[in-house]
Amino acid sequence: LLVNPDDPTICDHSNDVLHRFVESGGHLCYFSKKPATAFFDSLKEGMILPPHVTVCSRGTEVYYMKLQENQKSAVSSLEALAVPDTLFENKVLSSLKSKGKWDRDRIIDILGQLPFVRSLPQPEQNAYKIGLCFPLVNAFETSLYIESHLNAADMEGTVEFALPSYFNPPPPDAEKNRQAVVELHVMAVRRKAALNYVSQSLGVLNSNVFVAMGSAVEDLDLFDEDDTVNGILLGNASDEVRDALADIPTSDKLIYAATQAYGAGIQEGISQIATP
Repeated sequence: LLVNPDDPTICDHSNDVLHRFVESGGHLCYFSKKPATAFFDSLKEGMILPPHVTVCSRGTEVYYMKLQENQKSAVSSLEALAVPDTLFENKVLSSLKSKGKWDRDRIIDILGQLPFVRSLPQPEQNAYKIGLCFPLVNAFETSLYIESHLNAADMEGTVEFALPSYFNPPPPDAEKNRQAVVELHVMAVRRKAALNYVSQSLGVLNSNVFVAMGSAVEDLDLFDEDDTVNGILLGNASDEVRDALADIPTSDKLIYAATQAYGAGIQEGISQIATP
């Protein structure tokens, strides 16, 4: 079961049903846009149930959890709570570099030609992505500029937008200056690639993977026409997500439309189709 803890339409889910799902043998996975340090702060505070595995930083980091007998136990550090999957990182990065599909320094040089672009704080930077912020009015032309230069350099990158409030800490004066945040991440390590990697490492077929869908449009890239990942569409899911899922062929997958909203919708979906 995949859950996006950043999605406001599912963030109030009850831990009880997830506890039962895990205790019955199911694998709980979180896909978070946040960098690992920010995401794990929520776990340390006991705000959400520790999962088996977490994909952070928009699909560029994979962590396996050190689940404890008492899952509400306080932990002192990220290292005490999770173990990074270095094989995932090294394998993807070395492959991209060897094929000339990712050159972080070159991309930074290209972005340096834009006078209104500023870098996000260090937690939003890693070897697989470059976090930026710039005025909202420049968003469209900036995305075209970046994509055109990536294509010209034959690099596999993609541009993804997000609101400043998604980041911790947010860009300085984000609300005051109406700044939007653009996130650039490597296409080979988008959420879909991370999902496939995690499923294989856990020995779970994609036909047994279920994604809880609310308003997180970026999670739609977990659904491809050529595989069998399934979805639980919450009762309060956004129209954009509903319309997009309606266009995906369902012959080899199940998109269960829950009648209930928020956490109740996840519980309904689990009880109907996702219980191991």
